[in-house]
This record gives sequence, C-alpha cells and structure tokens, in this order.
Amino acid sequence: MFVTTFLGFGANQALARHNRQIFIESYLGDQKMGIESKYRIKDPCRPVGMKDNITLDLDLESLDMGVDLKKGLSENQIVFYYGTGDWEGCYSRLKNFTKDKENHFSCKRNCPDPEINVPPIQFDNSEFYGFSEFWYTMEDVLGMGGQYMYYKYRTASKDFCSTRWLTTWARFKQGIYPNSDAERLQTQCFKSAWVSAALHQGFSFPHHYGHLSAAPNTVHGEVVHWTLGALLYRTRYLPLRSMGVEGVHSRHVLERGYLYSPYIVWLCLFAVSSFIILYVYRLRRYMKPSTLRNVQSWNMFNNQEEDNLIRKEQDYLYSHTQVLVG
Repeated sequence: MFVTTFLGFGANQALARHNRQIFIESYLGDQKMGIESKYRIKDPCRPVGMKDNITLDLDLESLDMGVDLKKGLSENQIVFYYGTGDWEGCYSRLKNFTKDKENHFSCKRNCPDPEINVPPIQFDNSEFYGFSEFWYTMEDVLGMGGQYMYYKYRTASKDFCSTRWLTTWARFKQGIYPNSDAERLQTQCFKSAWVSAALHQGFSFPHHYGHLSAAPNTVHGEVVHWTLGALLYRTRYLPLRSMGVEGVHSRHVLERGYLYSPYIVWLCLFAVSSFIILYVYRLRRYMKPSTLRNVQSWNMFNNQEEDNLIRKEQDYLYSHTQVLVG
C-alpha cells in the first residue's frame, strides 16, 4: 500500500504552473507578449480561437529574472492568451512537469515536490480506479467515464481541442454538455493533456494498459473515498489471510501474494472441540443425578443401559438353564 500527496501536481496547480511558464518564456522573448490584448500568447493547451485573460500570482521576489525585466511586471499580473488547440503540443509541454521543477522560480518554503516519484508498480496483477479530476476530465465533456483507453481518449481529446471555441460554446448553450460548466470547457483541453501526462510520464502507466477505470465516488454501488476506500473495496470478499511470517521481506510478499494460513481452520476446530468436552465434563460434575434424569439425552442414555442389562441377564439365564424332558 502506497499513499502520498504530490504537492503542486494537482490539475489546478499544474494549470497555474503552465500559465506562468508560458508567460515568462514569451515575456523573456518580447516584453509586450501577454501584457497587452493585441499581443496575446499563443497557447496550445486552450481550444482553438478561445481568447481569455487571467490574473497570474507572480512572486517577484522568487522570480529568477533581471531587475529591469521585473520592473515591467506586478505581483498580480493580467495576462492575455489565445488558444491554438494543439493537444500533442500541449502534451509535449506538460510531460516534463512530472520530472522537473518549475523553471524561472526559486522556492524556499512550502515548496511543491520536484517530481512525481512512485515505487515500482506491478501492472500485470493490479487494478486501478481514478477519482475526482480523473473522472471529471473523462466524463463531464468527453463522456468517456469508465475504462481508460489511451488512444481512444487521446483522439477524443484532440477533437475537442481542435474544435473552434465558438462552436463548442454554441453546443454548450444548446445543452450538449449537461454535466459541464464554463470553467470546465475552458480548461478541458489542458486537463485532458495533463491527465495523460501524469499517468504515463509521472506514474509510468503503459499506453496499452487496460485495467484503469474512471469512477465518480462509487464503484459497483460501493462508496469509496481515495485510497482507503479503494483498499476496502478490493478486500471486501477476501478470506482471512496471513500477511506473511517474520523475516519475509515486503517485496517478497508483493511478488508472491499474501500467504494462506491453513492453521487457522485447525485452530478453530480444536477450540470448538475443547469447548464441547469442557461443557460435558462440567455438566456431569456439577449437576445432580436427579437433574440429569430429566435431561432427554441423559434419559435415553439410561434407557439404553437398562435394555442392555436386561438383555445380558436373559442371555445368562438362557445359557445356564437346563431343560429336562421326561
């Protein structure tokens, strides 16, 4: 079981990093880019033709840039963008996020993780479920919630990004995206690329992997919440197992699976048998004979003993009786 949080690699944080990085790169080349509406920054992670402006939180103290260049910026900088809808280009920009820290910024406290670093994952005998942003990105716009198939998902994402923004907005007004809102439509192109980059570059999921599914907050009707919920769901039908013996390395347990313990069955049988014997012993020791006679099973036992004695006496008399005929 591996549980962690990668600070700075959530979808919204990744989007903020992307907006900062593409702005700084453009600004270093031309100080007019992004500052004025007529010099919009071309962004491959926005739908084709979408024009928007956002306020970037620039920590100028931590910004690695010359003093003269910083003078043209503010802590809350308004930046203008123009979408080109190039999903492949967006993916290429984002895949390095999972391995490298943010460029042009230095961090001294509350810093995000430098990369997505996970232990080796055994994909051949594992099953994964994606919740939260993974589900929203696949389902709200694309309607592909369920099994994740990279090439099918990539095709649908490329089609959405390359569709002109006016067309997408008109469809939204017509109710074609009932599970979506304006913010989802505006960020869908970026987030679809980020989900794939995080999966395949950060977590090293193979592109042909077929045991990853997107789910809301339920799996087969069972409510699950993050890792604990997934653990409970996967173990709800498992029998009692032994987690191994002392000295067995955890990697050995992962490679060979949990070890069955047949001794538990024998232990249960022994306990039940001991309880029955102890009960009968205490019953015969502490209960009066008159009381035992009232017990049906005890009466049956006595009747059988009496029948046996009568039968023995009859056999004895028969064998020792001489019959004289004359």
